[in-house]
Amino acid sequence: MPEISKTVDQALKLVETLSNNGPMSINDLSRHHQLSRTVVYRLLTTLEVHGFVRRAQLIYSIGPRLFALARQMEEELRNVARVPMSALAESINETIVLVVRDGSDALSADVIPGRRHLLQVNFPPGYRYPLTRTASGRAILAFLPDDEREQVIRSSTTSPEDRALLVEQLTQVRHQGFALSSNEYHNGLAGLAVPVHADGGVVASLAIVTPLVRSEAITSGTAALLAAANQISQRMSNLSGAAEE
Repeated sequence: MPEISKTVDQALKLVETLSNNGPMSINDLSRHHQLSRTVVYRLLTTLEVHGFVRRAQLIYSIGPRLFALARQMEEELRNVARVPMSALAESINETIVLVVRDGSDALSADVIPGRRHLLQVNFPPGYRYPLTRTASGRAILAFLPDDEREQVIRSSTTSPEDRALLVEQLTQVRHQGFALSSNEYHNGLAGLAVPVHADGGVVASLAIVTPLVRSEAITSGTAALLAAANQISQRMSNLSGAAEE
């Protein structure tokens, strides 16, 4: 393992905890990370100065600087994905959706509807739904780091049976490399989604969403969807590599 800065590592873990758990106090963060209140206070004060966290009385939450960085990355992702998405929508004549994660939710970052069918799926960018309830959400959730995935599972399931079913679904998604949904979060819709990776981690998912009456489009479009997602992943990785040079 490469040598890392302990202080930076601790600060980043605080940010990650606030992102996953929501607003917390110094006492909560101190107990969660088994750090002294003094250390946590100093780390949070530094993060607050730089806009990475914000404080309301004695409660800390994610700050505006992180939201700005997230918007910047989302904009880069949309720009990179637009051409492959448009080509895919044109070739299979169905709606293509680019989805990113926002905590325990999935968020549509871009939507390109098919044009040649009278009955089409269309919803606006910014549409929000649980990561656990659709193919596009599970295609992201299945490839998150273990601790982040477990956090979402704990916050999204209410019974051991629901948890076991979700864990089984995610295991299958990781094994086969794609996620499917049918008549699930929205009646009458079917979806196929695959992860988009960059720098070794999942950053989004790319999905075909179609009316259930044309669900055969999912089977016929699988290879093209995988190719488009791989193209986006490669372009995102190339952008990251260029930024490091």
